[in-house]
Order: sequence, then structure tokens, then C-alpha cells
Amino acid sequence: IALTGVWALMRAEGERRTGETRLRPWLLHGAALALLPWLHSRFALLAGCLGALVLLRLSATKHPAGKAVAFLSVPALSAVLWMNFFRAIYGVADPSAPYGTVREFSLGFIPGGLAGLLFDQRFGLVANAPALIVGLAGLLMMLPPSPRLRRITVDSGGLADRRLALELMFIMVPYLLVATSYAMWWAGWSAPARFANPAVLILAIPCAVAWSRIENRGSRAVAAGLLAFTGFLSFVLVVTD
Repeated sequence: IALTGVWALMRAEGERRTGETRLRPWLLHGAALALLPWLHSRFALLAGCLGALVLLRLSATKHPAGKAVAFLSVPALSAVLWMNFFRAIYGVADPSAPYGTVREFSLGFIPGGLAGLLFDQRFGLVANAPALIVGLAGLLMMLPPSPRLRRITVDSGGLADRRLALELMFIMVPYLLVATSYAMWWAGWSAPARFANPAVLILAIPCAVAWSRIENRGSRAVAAGLLAFTGFLSFVLVVTD
């Protein structure tokens, strides 16, 4: 579902160039994002960040107001029903109501939680899926390092890559900070980096960018090795217990 929001960003960029005016795709994109908070309260942050970026992209397309109304119609209704769900079950329109005391959440947990979520041997994301290192490298590749390079890459889509990289970071970073503000960042008896997983698939795009731009055979071999090792670790995790 999170990837449908990234798809919406790409659709908006295409419609900016083509002048497409259909509303139905935006109704469907909005309906997809409206499902996220129902799956877990923290996913509302993913939906909100994606929705804000989509609306920003839509502002540069033809008939942006109509598309924005179509995009927001289902989420608006869903938000009302979502808050009333908490009111009916817990007596208060508060998505944090199921989690009781706020002592389990603190900004002080973030440094340790973030380090663990990424690098812990048992529950860390990078430790169990080292192929995602290529995705982090891809994010850096999508960010031109200097004004001169940004001028050079205008015609080759470099600025579009840079904007997309910043948008992907705008989606992932706040979500990971919220996920790691929870004391039990490892999510109990679970698969590695379970709290991070909803945002992980977004790294597929930077992974693809990095793979397409790697020219050195040695670097490509390392990337392929990381992918193979990730596949092996995933197989072990699935078949054991």
C-alpha cells in the first residue's frame, strides 16, 4: 500500500508532462492510502506524509483542484470513521488509546532504538537484509552533491531524481523515528525489523537506481553478493521454526 503512494508521485509527475485530467486514478490512490491507518495507528504517519507529497505534486498538474478532491474524498471519510472507531471502543477519539501509558514512548529511546533497528545482529534490518545497503547507496546517488552537478544533470533527469530521493526520505525518516521511540523497538517475538518493514519496500527504487548506475564490475559483484546473502538469510528465517 505504501508503494501505491510512491506510484501516485510518479503518476503526478507523468501527468504534469502529458496534461492528463482523469480523476478515477486519484480516487483509487486516495482509497489505498486511506487503508493504512486501519492496519496500525503508526501507519497514519506514512499515509499523511505520502498524501502531503502527492498533493504537492498534483499542484503542478492540469486541473489540480479536481484531482485533489478526488484524492482526498475517501481519506476524509475514512478519517472520520477511524476516529469514531476509537471513540466507540475506548471511549476517546485518540489513536494512542490502545497503548495505555505513554511511558513506553520517549524521544530518548530513538538513538538506541534506531541503531538496534538497523544493525542489531538478531533483529536489525541491515544485518538481516544487507542488500538494502545498495538502496542507501542509491539514495546518495540520487542526490547530486553540488550546484554545478545539479546544473549538468538537469537534462538527464538528475533534478527529478533528487526530488524523489528527498521525498522518499521525507516518508521513511519520520516513520522510523516514531517506530524507534517505542521502548521495545524489536517488537517482541517477531521477524527482524518488523516495525521498519512497512517503509522498507520504498528502498526498492533507490536499489534499482544504484544497480543501473554501477559501472565497476567489482562493485556490481559486491551488490549481487549482498543480494544473494540476503536471499539466503531470508530462506533460513522462513524455514527455521
